[in-house]
Amino acid sequence: MGPNMKNTFAINKEGYIFLSQFNGDLENLETVNHYKRNIKHLSSIFSFTPEFIAVDFHPNYESTKYGEEISKSPIRVYHHHAHIVSCMVENNIDENVIGISFDGTGYGTDGKIWGSEFLICDRKSFTRAAHLEYVPLQGGDKSVIEPYRMAISYILNSFTDAEAYKKISNLYGDSGLTILNIIKSRINCLDNCSIGRLFDAVSSLIGIRDIVNYEGQAAIELEAKIKPDVMELYSYKIEDNIIKTADIIRGILKDRENGLNIGLISAKFHNTIIDIVLKVSCSLRDKYGINKVALSGGVFQNAYLLSNSIDKLEEAGFEVFTQSLFPSNDGGIALGQIVTASLLIKNK
Repeated sequence: MGPNMKNTFAINKEGYIFLSQFNGDLENLETVNHYKRNIKHLSSIFSFTPEFIAVDFHPNYESTKYGEEISKSPIRVYHHHAHIVSCMVENNIDENVIGISFDGTGYGTDGKIWGSEFLICDRKSFTRAAHLEYVPLQGGDKSVIEPYRMAISYILNSFTDAEAYKKISNLYGDSGLTILNIIKSRINCLDNCSIGRLFDAVSSLIGIRDIVNYEGQAAIELEAKIKPDVMELYSYKIEDNIIKTADIIRGILKDRENGLNIGLISAKFHNTIIDIVLKVSCSLRDKYGINKVALSGGVFQNAYLLSNSIDKLEEAGFEVFTQSLFPSNDGGIALGQIVTASLLIKNK
């Protein structure tokens, strides 16, 4: 049935998978009805009546709800696993990989918001091996539209209360302090480890974009500011496979307060994420003996992040797999869902 954002759906008939056209974001009645019509239309073209339905685990996705209307017991596939499986299918990989699934939002096994996942997985199942630490996402989708909310959350996570109050007051004034108090009271807050939201937060922290006009704008403009040929990065810690962000945020704000060029800060931040990709992958290779890395998720549409991550991983001796035939963003989710669901059915 695909995801809610950038939806496509897929049909599996007699060993052939047919991926639909792009249906858009299932966020209004018109688009949802368009999506349902397209499912019926493609089913008619291929004389297809579904025996099994595969959906995302997120209970509030319109695609999941529609799948539950069609089937009393749909097969549920986790969002970030589906990302990696779509990459594995495109590259004809059957064995275990280190799957790095970086995106904005996805429902995790713990009911929290994921999006910075290092998975050990095959096409059927996965183990979550590492991820960013959780910070509050205040206001749900409001934080996507207003990245400064995530910036405030990361400041609060990185400093003492007194330091956080001062920095938020200086950067965002009274409105920022209001959000600070809301987060401290845990009002309308969800635990979140999305790396997409970290990119949004950094864009706001260094003065690029506090409020966006379209999805991904803050991260896109952050990438556009990168100063070339910078090798520096920020310090960070990894504890029990949890990537700690406090040192990164403290380093970024120190650089901003010292008047460092925005392009240099952006480059240092991107280099830090690339270093995390490399260091965690090496650690997982040592632990699991896996040398194949699959990169997927919408954050890997960032050309600087993708190309430099590939270079660093290959220099370290990894085989690296990416996507070009199918979208690495949520447009490829349906492919991963249907392949994983098919394997789960066969192994019942």
